[in-house]
Amino acid sequence: MLLFKAGLKSLDQYTRDDRSRFREVWVIQAYVLFEYYAIYCCQDRLFPRALKIHRNLVDAAREYQMLQDGAALNSGSPDAAMNMNGEFDTEDTKWKTFVESESQKRIMYSIYYLDSQMAITCNIRPLLSALELKYELPCPDNLWSAPNATSWSLLLQAQDSSMNMNEEDDYEGNTDPRPAHGDLYECLLHLIHPNRSVGQPLGLLWYSPFASLILIMQMQMMIRDMTMASIFFAANVTLGSTRRNLLVVRLQLSFFH
Repeated sequence: MLLFKAGLKSLDQYTRDDRSRFREVWVIQAYVLFEYYAIYCCQDRLFPRALKIHRNLVDAAREYQMLQDGAALNSGSPDAAMNMNGEFDTEDTKWKTFVESESQKRIMYSIYYLDSQMAITCNIRPLLSALELKYELPCPDNLWSAPNATSWSLLLQAQDSSMNMNEEDDYEGNTDPRPAHGDLYECLLHLIHPNRSVGQPLGLLWYSPFASLILIMQMQMMIRDMTMASIFFAANVTLGSTRRNLLVVRLQLSFFH
């Protein structure tokens, strides 16, 4: 407990001196770890602290536009790319860029996961929407765990080749809905209403348990929203409701989001 208090105090001071430090990935990661501890340490008096941390993280993510992939990154593509000095990036540079980009993506999804989990289990109004997350789903675990640039590049090339060669066979062998590459909301829509004519490649859901967890959490959030809406309608809407009354109900429902 003393370590938690001292660490959080130091981190708060670090960001208070310069709020733009929230852009540093390690700062967000540290705050998320503190939030996890405050939620799951079985000490009720720390839960308000977790909510405060969460509110600060969401505010900072919006303020510095960290909920969308604004960096000019190539999603880990091994193709040659030019850096700001007009030189070709080395394999090691591209790997480090990928790690930094994927780290930010995963920490933003972690914040969304915590937001959704508290909304579902504690009936707390969510602060984030799936529509706000403008990132591809997390990459396959083997890419994320690659120990060096060479291993990462080989795994990436093997994955691209496998997905391009086997996609049609996979569809023929298994007609179940599959997620496409894309952000969280797009992938969820593809799961609900698969559209093969779009020509999107198979998603990375098969290779990333973390991506699966995020999609499942979003489905649970949809169920929560529909349940709350149905309860509200059952209590406030009757067969004889006028058009004006239905408009009032619609405005009231908007406050749920």
